[in-house]
Amino acid sequence: FIGSRTYRRFSDGVCRDIGYCPQYDCVTDKLTVEDYLYLFARLRGIHNVRLTQTVQALSRLFLLDLYRKQYLRQCSGGTVRRIHAALACLGPPSIILLGK
Repeated sequence: FIGSRTYRRFSDGVCRDIGYCPQYDCVTDKLTVEDYLYLFARLRGIHNVRLTQTVQALSRLFLLDLYRKQYLRQCSGGTVRRIHAALACLGPPSIILLGK
């Protein structure tokens, strides 16, 4: 059970209700911060109508506006952690799992 929904199989959509923020870096430094926000938003099923609004809101919430055009390799470790947290909040999930 997650909230009021029952999941009998993994394919029932449980992945949409769980966000994961690992302790280690799970994304490569090949894309910009903005590219990653858009990519993961699309992967989480956010439709085109709400895509830009969602990315802008998360960018403001996690103080990433100054870094949106930078590649991940140009960002500090703390900024990369904020990016991971923002990616975990896309959806929005019912549960967010934080790595140890």
